[in-house]
Amino acid sequence: VQNYVLMDNQEFTYTGGGWTYIPLIYWKDDTEFTFMAIYPYGLGNNFTVDTANRAINLVVSETPSTVDYLAAENVTDTSEDGYNTTVPLQFKHMLTSVTLNIWRDGGKHQNDQMRITKVTLSNIRKNGSYSSATDTWTYGGDKLTLEMVNTTLSDSDNIGAATNNNGSLTTGGIPAKPFGTMMLLPQTLNSSNLVSLKIEYQLKRQNAASWETAELETVLPAITWIAGQQYTYNVVLSSVMDITVYYIQTNVDPWGTP
Repeated sequence: VQNYVLMDNQEFTYTGGGWTYIPLIYWKDDTEFTFMAIYPYGLGNNFTVDTANRAINLVVSETPSTVDYLAAENVTDTSEDGYNTTVPLQFKHMLTSVTLNIWRDGGKHQNDQMRITKVTLSNIRKNGSYSSATDTWTYGGDKLTLEMVNTTLSDSDNIGAATNNNGSLTTGGIPAKPFGTMMLLPQTLNSSNLVSLKIEYQLKRQNAASWETAELETVLPAITWIAGQQYTYNVVLSSVMDITVYYIQTNVDPWGTP
């Protein structure tokens, strides 16, 4: 069997009339082809395609993408007999969406002020290979550390409050959102692979003249990050200095079909 590449890194654009590409490519003899597509086009140096193994290799950078990556293969047989028909592609999400919100405790100490100075997330899987044929990931051994540092603090950095009501949060104001929405590799967080969270912050109690400093070190709860799901972590910090973390809530929502 002779392998023949019909297209390689071919960009398609969508107009009102459908998908188009240049130059026009004609079918090769009676060859049957497997089509593999990736969205968006031109993902940069952290993204390579292994055509022979129908795999996509990805390295997550220290500033994770906020763009969702999709991959697809043709879902029906393609041969010269269908040369004038469309190629049906079923796209799937490759990544997991993760957002971290940090609130201050709005309970007994609702009039205290709190500012985040530094947030570190570590032990996140950094690299892997995605098989579009099997919709599975094979991971490399590298781990990623994400860090946000705020050195120019002002009153606008005071974070909003949240109160835990039997597992439901009542919130007011705006939380600290140090990394925005992060697109990360799907992975299982368990006892041998937990993501560490460190938060350094300043606290000013009601009627106090000065700010105190404190920090929280913990891990995100064990869970499996699934591609195509959104995971929102609401971390509520207590103003009581010997209770450094009050509550971590995890919300999971699907994106739906691409």
